Parts: sequence; structure tokens; C-alpha cells
Amino acid sequence: MALEVEIRYLEGEKFEIKSLKSGAKAYIDIRREEGYIPSTPNSSELFLASIGGCVMYYAKLYLVNAGIKFDKLKVRVSGEWTKQPVLMIKDIKVKISTDAELRDRKQAFLRFVHNCPVHNTIINTKEIKIEMEE
Repeated sequence: MALEVEIRYLEGEKFEIKSLKSGAKAYIDIRREEGYIPSTPNSSELFLASIGGCVMYYAKLYLVNAGIKFDKLKVRVSGEWTKQPVLMIKDIKVKISTDAELRDRKQAFLRFVHNCPVHNTIINTKEIKIEMEE
């Protein structure tokens, strides 16, 4: 099952993301200057959001499948910019908060959430190939 998205330039610093499988669309707004209010997240924020969305899905899946009731479930993802040795986001932290009564299931919950494929991809991918399309 291949996943594929296409990012298309729109104007200025705005880009359209389209899932080639589902047709779903999202947008990126890179411009970040004083007084400018972006209409969409930038690519780095979407990167963190993809981690958070995946963790959220797995957290909800665990709670629903375990029959644990909850009204509140929130995931917050943060990271720090570094320029050395290369420009990247490091020290990524994911914090889950919920009103679910996990009691002695907290560690099982966290182990299950660690199965998020976005998380697994980040920690196990050594290289991303970037090349020109023929």
C-alpha cells in the first residue's frame, strides 16, 4: 500500500498538499514576517502535527478498544530548532493529556501509543532520497 502526496506551488509562500489516494487537500503557508497572520500551518508545524495526529489516533484507539471512558484527550507536540550539525527540529516531545482513568494501564497505554507509524518512521529512517523526476 503506497502512500503518496503531491505539493503544488500556489503563490507567494503558499503551497497545496493533495493526497493522491484520497484526494484530500491541505495547505502550507511558509511566510512568517512581523504583522503577517498565516492562514495555515507551515511545513515544520505540519511535521509536528503529523506526529501528534498519529499519536492522537493511537491514544483514542487504545481507550476505545479497552472500553475506557474519556471526555478529554489532547496531544501537544513541541520541538527545538538546531542549526548544528544541520538545521533540524530536535528534542521532540509529545505530551498526552486525558481525563481517562488509566490507573495500572498507563504503561500499556504508552507502549501502545509508541506503535504510531509516524513515530516509528522518524526513529527508524536513516535517509530520505531526494531526486529529480524524469
